[in-house]
Amino acid sequence: MFFEISYILYLSGNVYLLWRGWKALAGTGLFRILVFILYLPFSYTFFLWHRLERGEPSVFKETICALGSFYPGVLLYLVLFTELVDLLRLIDHFFPFFPRWIRENRRRAGRAAFFAVVAATLTVVFAGLFYARHVRVNTMDIAIDKKAGGMESLNLVFLSDIHVGPYMRVSRLEKIVRKINSLDPDVVLIVGDILNEEALTPEKEKLPDTLTKIRARFGVYASMGNHEHFAGLKNSLELLGKSRIIGLQNKAELVADSFYLVGRSNRSYIAHNERRMPLKDILKDVNMNLPVILMDHQPVHLEEAAEAGVDLQLSGHTHGGSFFPVTLVNDRLYEIGRGYGRKMNTQYYVTVGVGVWSPPIRIGTTSEIVQMKVKFRS
Repeated sequence: MFFEISYILYLSGNVYLLWRGWKALAGTGLFRILVFILYLPFSYTFFLWHRLERGEPSVFKETICALGSFYPGVLLYLVLFTELVDLLRLIDHFFPFFPRWIRENRRRAGRAAFFAVVAATLTVVFAGLFYARHVRVNTMDIAIDKKAGGMESLNLVFLSDIHVGPYMRVSRLEKIVRKINSLDPDVVLIVGDILNEEALTPEKEKLPDTLTKIRARFGVYASMGNHEHFAGLKNSLELLGKSRIIGLQNKAELVADSFYLVGRSNRSYIAHNERRMPLKDILKDVNMNLPVILMDHQPVHLEEAAEAGVDLQLSGHTHGGSFFPVTLVNDRLYEIGRGYGRKMNTQYYVTVGVGVWSPPIRIGTTSEIVQMKVKFRS
């Protein structure tokens, strides 16, 4: 379904752009042909990337990934800015307001509009790329109305969607690890998508050394995301083991005899014909009188956690929509698409993630590490 929708959007968007661009560049001769010769292979990189993502990574694959991941953002903003130009032309038709030089030389005005649209698109995309590197710490207070043994509070730090790969090198992750450690966490939770499957082998080899530098009183735990499945679940669990991270796959673990951490398998990418393990089955041996914190990569079917008596669910995956106007779609697609929410007695937080995927930009969202100061009933 994803690829069918992608193909329809790809086809309709490109037909519109090619038609408008061809008209706008009328009279430019060889330049017009060159623009289209360059654009057409670029427009295919998104689909080529998904055809090549399986198997061993390579510099060629990573290059295609970089180009292909940029393409949806470029396409979107080219279409939006072109539609804005067409809207202004329509308004001018009924209520003239364009300067005389535009009306007297439509061909020159078309070329000016073409370059303005391209410049605006590149400005927005590259500004979003650089802003995506800014990571904030979002600190908030959470109260769970249960006793946690003798523990009265918990300094919990969690993050999701690191996406080590073309846009998150291990050298950059080092800075994020230092920021995490500066928060002096009791426990650190990583809610899926640590590594992109197209990451180069040297990056994969350096990653465990960096992750082992995360310091937390009760340790570092992780649940699986869709990219852990893309990279191979066995390989992903081995990577966590090398990183001294405890992977929770359909498993509940009692921490410090005070609270439970639970990790569920990722909803969309479990094996063919395999049912996702019901949450109640995972919790069957859990003492529900103690606080229960669930890591579930995708924030879907939130009622399951509420009905099972989970106190706090932490999710990621959505990236908050990453960039406007997709942020508006994200907020309507998910019951809680980003930030804090509540359902019955269960609290939820969906992080926008610390990294980026496709396109690797942020406009209207900010990469985040979430610090939760959890208070238990004393």
